[in-house]
Amino acid sequence: MRTTARQCALQAARLIAPARLPPIIPNGILPYESVPTPSDDKSSLLTSQIHDYIDAKHKETQVGDIFRDQLGHVKGLWLSNPGNYQQVFEQEGEFPKSMKPEAWKIYNEDNKCKRGLFFMEGNEWHTCQRIVRPLMLSQKSSYNFGIQLESLANSYVESWGKRKKLRNLEEELYSYFLEGLMVVVFGRNYEGKSKKQIPRLVGGVRGLFTESARMTLYDPYSARKPGYPGHNVWRKFSSSMSGALSAGEDIVNENLKNCESGSLCANLILAGLSISDVKRILIDLFLAAGDTTLVFMSTYTSGRDERFFSQPTRFWPERWGRRDSNKQVGVSHPLASMPFGHSTRNCVGKHLALTQMYLLLSKVLESHRVTCDNHEYIQYKMRLLATMNEPLQVTLTGR
Repeated sequence: MRTTARQCALQAARLIAPARLPPIIPNGILPYESVPTPSDDKSSLLTSQIHDYIDAKHKETQVGDIFRDQLGHVKGLWLSNPGNYQQVFEQEGEFPKSMKPEAWKIYNEDNKCKRGLFFMEGNEWHTCQRIVRPLMLSQKSSYNFGIQLESLANSYVESWGKRKKLRNLEEELYSYFLEGLMVVVFGRNYEGKSKKQIPRLVGGVRGLFTESARMTLYDPYSARKPGYPGHNVWRKFSSSMSGALSAGEDIVNENLKNCESGSLCANLILAGLSISDVKRILIDLFLAAGDTTLVFMSTYTSGRDERFFSQPTRFWPERWGRRDSNKQVGVSHPLASMPFGHSTRNCVGKHLALTQMYLLLSKVLESHRVTCDNHEYIQYKMRLLATMNEPLQVTLTGR
C-alpha cells in the first residue's frame, strides 16, 4: 500500500469520524496498526459474500468509515466515505499505482506474459496511457463509428425481439459490448469470424473473475504446488486466464492487419507503438481489465449510504438528472458511486460503454416492454466485480 495514500486516508478519516479513531500521534499521521480492525472469525466467509461482510463492518460504531482487515492472504485498508476517496486520489502523483490480484501477477511471471495498461507501471504506463486515453475517452472515438454502433444496437434489439425470452441477460449484454469494442478497435469491417470467439471469451472472463475471487482466500505462491491448500482453485484460475487470453489474442491477430483508418488499432500504430505493445494493450481491453486504486474503496457501502444518496435502495433513475446548478438531483457526493473508477487510472472505455448503453436502452424501451422472469429476488454476488447470484431472465413484448 502506498504510504502517501495510507497517510492521506487516515488524515481524512480523522476529520470525518474522529470519535472512531485513536488519538492523533505527534506528527499528525496515524500508524496503520492504529486503525480499527474487526475481530470476527472469517474462516467460513465465502468470497461471494465479502461485500456484505465489509458493508456490515462499516456500519459498526467501533469501526465506521475506515478499518483495516485481512481477508485470506490480502491485507487492506477499507474506506467507505467519498471524502476519503477524494483525499486518496489527490495524493496519486504522476505515476499512480493500481491494485493487481497477486494470482494475476504470478500467472504473468510464470508464463512470461507482458500485459496491457492495467499491468504497466511508472514511465511505461505514463507513456502508453497518454496515447490510449485521449483516443478512447474522447467523444470522437464513439462518434466516428456512431452509425455502425447504432446498427449493432438495432441488430441486437431485433434478435431479442424475435426470441422474446432471454435466459441470461448478463451474457447477452457482455457480447453486445464486446462487439461494440471490436467496432471501435478495428473499424466497421472487423473480421466476421471473430464473433465466434465471443462466447469463448465471455466464458473465459467469467471463469477468470470467479476463480480470481476464490484465490484471494489462498496464498497463490503456495497454491501453485500440488497438495497445497487452494491448488485446485489455482488450476481452474490458470485455465480460465489462459482461455481468456487465448481468445483475446485470436481476435486481435485476426484483425490487426486489416484495421480501418481512424480505428483505435490504426491510431495506436500511427502513434508509434510497436505491434507487440499494440497487441497486449488491445487484448487486455477485451478482457475488460479496468484500473483500480490501491486502497480498497467500499463503493458498495457508500453507494447505499443515505448521507450521499437520497433513498439509496429505491429504483429512481431521475436521481442522476441534473439541476440548473449542474448538481445531481439525488446525489450529494459525485464519488460515492464510481462505476468507471476515477482519476487517471479510471476505465478508458467509459465513453464507449455509455454510448452503447444509451443506444441500446433507447431502442429496447422504445419498441418493447421488458419484464423480469426471475421468481426470487436477485442478490449481489462478488467475483472481484459485483454481479448477480443467478442469471437475469427477461421477456420482451412488442409495444
